Amino acid sequence: MKTQATSKIALQSLKGNNIAIHVGEDAWQLLSNSTFLANWDKLFESCPWATIFQHQSFALTWYKIYRTKFLPVLVIAECEDQLNGLLTLAAPVSGNKGQIVGAGHYDAEYHTWLTDGTDNGSFIQVAFTKLLQLFPQYPIYLRYIPPHTPIQWMREPKWKKRCVWLAGSRPLMNLNDPNINMVFRKDDLKLKLNRLKRLGEVSFERITDKGQFAAILNELATLYDFRQGAMFNKNQFLDDLFKKDFILALFDQNLLHVTVLKVSGKIFASISAVTDQEWVYLSGGFNVHAPFYAKRISPGYLSFMLLGQQLVNEGKAVLDLTPGGDFYKERMATSHEPVCELIVTDSVIYRAKRQIRRKTYEYLAKAGKWPMGAELALRKRLYLLKNRVRQVKREGVLKTAVEKLKKVVQPPAVKVYISPTTVIAFNDSMAINKNELSDLLLFVANGTLQTRWEFLEDAMRRYGHGESSYTYCKDGRLLYCIWRTNNVEPIAAGNKLATEKRKEENFQLENMYCHSEGREKQNEFLKAVAHAITEENQNATIRVVTSTKNKSLCQTLYSMGFTIS
Repeated sequence: MKTQATSKIALQSLKGNNIAIHVGEDAWQLLSNSTFLANWDKLFESCPWATIFQHQSFALTWYKIYRTKFLPVLVIAECEDQLNGLLTLAAPVSGNKGQIVGAGHYDAEYHTWLTDGTDNGSFIQVAFTKLLQLFPQYPIYLRYIPPHTPIQWMREPKWKKRCVWLAGSRPLMNLNDPNINMVFRKDDLKLKLNRLKRLGEVSFERITDKGQFAAILNELATLYDFRQGAMFNKNQFLDDLFKKDFILALFDQNLLHVTVLKVSGKIFASISAVTDQEWVYLSGGFNVHAPFYAKRISPGYLSFMLLGQQLVNEGKAVLDLTPGGDFYKERMATSHEPVCELIVTDSVIYRAKRQIRRKTYEYLAKAGKWPMGAELALRKRLYLLKNRVRQVKREGVLKTAVEKLKKVVQPPAVKVYISPTTVIAFNDSMAINKNELSDLLLFVANGTLQTRWEFLEDAMRRYGHGESSYTYCKDGRLLYCIWRTNNVEPIAAGNKLATEKRKEENFQLENMYCHSEGREKQNEFLKAVAHAITEENQNATIRVVTSTKNKSLCQTLYSMGFTIS
């Protein structure tokens, strides 16, 4: 939405049937009016289906933080200075494409409108009619309309040709359920908790001090972006410069419930969830867990179960696990309620596209498949295809075909190099990191055909099986990464016998990544890795596995005194 158009729209607030639409600066004047805010609070309290995401404390916080990205769009119904209806939306500040979205966008799990419940849907019908007149080129998207919201009007002929809705379900953990303790007595929970305790002292605590939360936020953001990058190719904190400010602002408003699971003082998992007096919502905040030993210990699952127990003790009523169909949510749910996504548009083409998506989702659900998982798999295939095409264009079709043919005729062999018995000379000018997730987020596809999505996905899998990474970064980019693949079983804290035995074991390094700008000094990196391993394990024998195709690495290992096994 262009700024010039915005200034005109702000002067053309539509009024009729007691409905007014306020956009941009016009809306900001209203949002700074104490009388309007007080009336908003009264309407919120009288609305049977309202969630915390429609409260002014949440919506106004989001509007302020994202002011440079979104314009507030307020649809209000007033009669004799009494606020009878309110729909809080947002429009993109710039660009000709986009949607009108609910306030909070993806940071708000539920989008809906506020009335006292006696208007039988008349307010929202007039609101949508006026909005489509004012923004004919913008579809209106409400993500997950909560239960009990009056939506019967959508099935009327007038609206069926304008609306596309997708039914869904939200899993809930009802904390007042008399049988709730049975959820926390599952055998696998006890087993995983015991495995975690073998690593050190386990603690689970709620963070209530802003300074303490701010001190760990960067670490939590790295954990979140790593997992999001590996699973969805998303970088929520890296790409959204406002997200940390928004999270801290929610904490300031007492709208964020933060818990941390630690082992010997190190963060293994954390859940930051939006909360009101009775409900806690996973969406709006974020949950993270360290990827290390995830397959055996499942720190994320443990954190959720411990959170449920804590919320029972705090007197909360419901933990809303949020829609999406994720398996881990279904494991913890005690009940479900219906929700729906809604698109309102006059565009026949846009509506047709969304209808196809809706029918596809419904077909997959009936077939027993996870629709969001299928959509993600398709998106990943297209992403990889685009990258492969881009690589072929860059390398040339002929060269790519020749390389493929070589692999078929003479597949590259695997070589195993063994470290020399003498001590490898080490220059401490290169400070490497071990298991540093922030380093991996600086990966760029340079010197490899592997995409960033594939790289992070592979890294998460390796960490989950107990592998360790050694990395070195320079000037904001990852130059080197190599994986140590042994010792997947964690050693209990204080177990001296196991620690001594480990010193005599072999250590295997593989899957070396080297940025093209780091070719000349990859020997220094490998020396630093070897030194780090021998510092931990004095009698370690290091094996490096590589392909014969990687001639540069083979030559480097040979020059360092490694011999072929």
